[in-house]
Amino acid sequence: MLGIGAVGRALARALVGGGLVRSLRVWARVEDSAVEFRDELREVCGTRAGRRLEVRALGDLSDSCSGADLVLFCVVDDSIGELATRVAALEPAVDADAVALHLSGFASTDVFEPLGEIGFSTGCLHPLISLTNGVRPGGQGQSPFAGAHFALGGDERARARAHELATALGGVPFELAQHESARALYHGAASLLAGGVVATFDAAERMLAGAVGGDGTVARAALMGLLESTVRNLKVGQAQDVLTGPVHRGDSATVAGHLAALADLGMDGAESGALVRTEELYRELSLAMLELVRRRGGTDSETLDQLAVLLSSGPENV
Repeated sequence: MLGIGAVGRALARALVGGGLVRSLRVWARVEDSAVEFRDELREVCGTRAGRRLEVRALGDLSDSCSGADLVLFCVVDDSIGELATRVAALEPAVDADAVALHLSGFASTDVFEPLGEIGFSTGCLHPLISLTNGVRPGGQGQSPFAGAHFALGGDERARARAHELATALGGVPFELAQHESARALYHGAASLLAGGVVATFDAAERMLAGAVGGDGTVARAALMGLLESTVRNLKVGQAQDVLTGPVHRGDSATVAGHLAALADLGMDGAESGALVRTEELYRELSLAMLELVRRRGGTDSETLDQLAVLLSSGPENV
């Protein structure tokens, strides 16, 4: 395993904790970091009675890859090609069935061309979940990959190995279309949803903080409950059918009230730039909601056009 960022760490813990590997080599640019993480993985292994697992921390790229049947590149997108080129230049021993997979959702397998030239089957395996260094996903002993969807790519052998690994992790493997824009569209959709939800949640917290006050604990818990109920609805219905709120009802007066309250909150001067962005986000997302209402039908077009004008106008017209 090359790289121990958020994805690499989560994947290593899942592989070790689930007993899915007999040996694991961990490489990081700073060898001390690899050693520290190796010790953590040995503790995970030590909690499993009777488990025999070799975990090694290495600072040498050639030793990390030579003779390995699977090499996982768990580094940032911009580093994958550079690291693959470095590995190939070292000419490690490559078994006949050796596979190299990267964990990027955006990079194509073209970045692995140097590895293909020295005998690796090459592909990619991207888990469609949110992982961060600051937050440990899942509960004690619980893999964050259980139930996750994994996007696969690469040559036939690499795809087969990626499918096998995703399934072993409790995930759901799927393949993208073969056209040139597929990976960019896939990763853009993932980034829009995962990052967009976080940014929208932050904006909603700012708004609710102006109404609740205090340390924000109540506001955060309340919004989290709302978010979870929305996700439950989306699990069983299409977006246009589960949309709720004033835009869904065509209620221009309430939307105008929201915008006016945001303008009043911004007059205090505190975090004015953030509040301006929050208002812009409210307007843009409400216009997106309006398109969902049009798609669903059942609301007269004049009402929707009035809402569109309100949401597209400047603060002075609220």
